[in-house]
Amino acid sequence: MKKKLKYSVFTLLLFALVSTSCKDYIEIPPENTLPVLGIDYTITADSYKPVAGIYSSLNVNMGWWITFAALAIRSDDVEKGSPSPTDQQQLTDLHNFNYVGADNYWLLELSWTGAYQVIIDANLALIALDKYKEAAKQQTDKDQIDQYKGEVRFIRSYAYFVLYRLFGDVPLFTKNGEDAAYKKTKFEDIIKFIENEMDTCYTVLPKVHPKDMPHKGAASAYSALALKAKAAADILDYDAILSATETIINSGKFDLYPDFINLFNREGRLCEENLFEMQYSNLNQSSGDATNDDAWFDFQGPAQPLIVKRNLMEKILAADGDLPRPLKRLWTF
Repeated sequence: MKKKLKYSVFTLLLFALVSTSCKDYIEIPPENTLPVLGIDYTITADSYKPVAGIYSSLNVNMGWWITFAALAIRSDDVEKGSPSPTDQQQLTDLHNFNYVGADNYWLLELSWTGAYQVIIDANLALIALDKYKEAAKQQTDKDQIDQYKGEVRFIRSYAYFVLYRLFGDVPLFTKNGEDAAYKKTKFEDIIKFIENEMDTCYTVLPKVHPKDMPHKGAASAYSALALKAKAAADILDYDAILSATETIINSGKFDLYPDFINLFNREGRLCEENLFEMQYSNLNQSSGDATNDDAWFDFQGPAQPLIVKRNLMEKILAADGDLPRPLKRLWTF
């Protein structure tokens, strides 16, 4: 019994020693993070940080090729790119609306969890922005924070847009932990939610092309109208579609991009045709000559480096003329 007691005391002393020796290392905060507690919400200059975090969440959790593959493959615009029938066979099942064959498909699971992670993050960001607004003294700062909230609400609605298009009726919640998170909401009601959200976003977001936003590429009022029109189309709400699209067209800030190849290359980024794009940062490092082809259309294209893909596309265009316009909607919004 004494030996056992001595061993226990030694263990406690060792644990204390290890805890003390590692304390300085363990308490070093991770890079590129901010503590949740102790934030000074009176510093209105920091109020964009939660918004930047949501764009990052959108990139990380919904920027994969998988979500766009699942959405686009059911249309007549694309076929599964690989010639091997066993390579992502479930994409063919989705194309044929064989949902039994795609049951438990990893692509759908990650699309679900990714979109809901964006929603959870957006709900938290809106809480933080409300605290910044409450602490703000100037009306101009309050108005600026309302704009930031509009950007977050746009991204949250986009996540719901993807979810209902993939799964139909899904849980809808605007505060984390609500009981509604465990209940399905009819997809028609989710669309109405998106329409109402986008009406609010249109009133608080700048009426400019996203490339002219204070933070270049951020969602603008016209991004909100585009999302409203796309959602309204799924319930045949023609009045909402007409109103939203006419406002976009009459703004004079958007047009079809004349160069089909470069629409998908560096030259086409934030061009006059695109109403919203996910932006990527190279953290001030040189990005070289290659364009990242991991996302958007890689699942559909040849399995070669992008320069080979571009050469192939040029040959196709030279032989057959321009490709149908709807195909590029895989990459633009």
